[in-house]
Amino acid sequence: MQSLNAHAQHACSASAAAGAPAAAAQGRARISRAGIASMVHEAVAAVLGPDVNPDEPLMASGLDSLGAVELRNALQAQIGSELPATLLFDYPSINAVTGFLADQVG
Repeated sequence: MQSLNAHAQHACSASAAAGAPAAAAQGRARISRAGIASMVHEAVAAVLGPDVNPDEPLMASGLDSLGAVELRNALQAQIGSELPATLLFDYPSINAVTGFLADQVG
C-alpha cells in the first residue's frame, strides 16, 4: 500500500506536469479525491479483496469488527493522523470513507 504522502507526491507531480502549481495546505501537500479514493480502495482490497462495490456497505461485503479495526488502523497509518474508532460504522462504504477523508485532508 502506498502512503498518503506518496499519493500526494504523485498528485502534485501530475499537477506540476500539467502546468498547474503544486498546491500545499499549511505545509501539507494536497491530494485529489481520486488519490484518496485509490488509497481507500487499496486498503479495503487488502482486507476484503478487490471486488468491493464503492457504494456498497463494507459490512455487506464481509467486513467484521476485527476487519473494521484493521482497515481503520491501515487508513490511520496512511494519513498519519488519528481516525475515529467508529469510522467504518459512521462512513460504511468506500465512497463514504473517501468523502470523510477528503474533507479531513483537503
